[in-house]
Amino acid sequence: MPLKVNVGLTKKMGLPNYGSAGASCSVEFELDSGQLVQDLDGFHRHIRQAYVACRQAVQEELSRQLNPDPQEAEAGEEVPAAADTSGGPPNGSTTTPATLGLVHSSPLASQRQLNYIHHLAHGLAGLTPRRLEILSATVCGKRLAHLTSADASNLIDTLKQIQAGEKDLSGVPQEVSA
Repeated sequence: MPLKVNVGLTKKMGLPNYGSAGASCSVEFELDSGQLVQDLDGFHRHIRQAYVACRQAVQEELSRQLNPDPQEAEAGEEVPAAADTSGGPPNGSTTTPATLGLVHSSPLASQRQLNYIHHLAHGLAGLTPRRLEILSATVCGKRLAHLTSADASNLIDTLKQIQAGEKDLSGVPQEVSA
């Protein structure tokens, strides 16, 4: 009678400026149930091989996310931060931006960052969506939709300073003249 085996591995890592990258792999296969009794070492070998395959697939996907193909980027795919994943972490330890050798290159702002910007702005009297766009252009030099992760982090800090009363909106015009 066959024995159904399911092996899975998931990794998610935090990145600078409120970002993250993640990958998951799951493998399902059948083994002879007699192998548990007759060849336990063989059974364990199959499980280890499945985990090795998943670990490699997850690491390759994280590497692809962190080291995008320039041709894919030209086709309009979002370009996250770059990393060097050669060798990987020792002894299966947790992967972090430091173990990946993350170099500073800022991806586009995440949806989570943009949602947080809108949440902070909503709580500030007089900061309309149009005025938020003006603030973004003033602080970061670009529209909200074009912010990098680092720009969004900077704008979030500015909004928090406005909320704390450390800065004010008096320098941000209500309308942009054409």
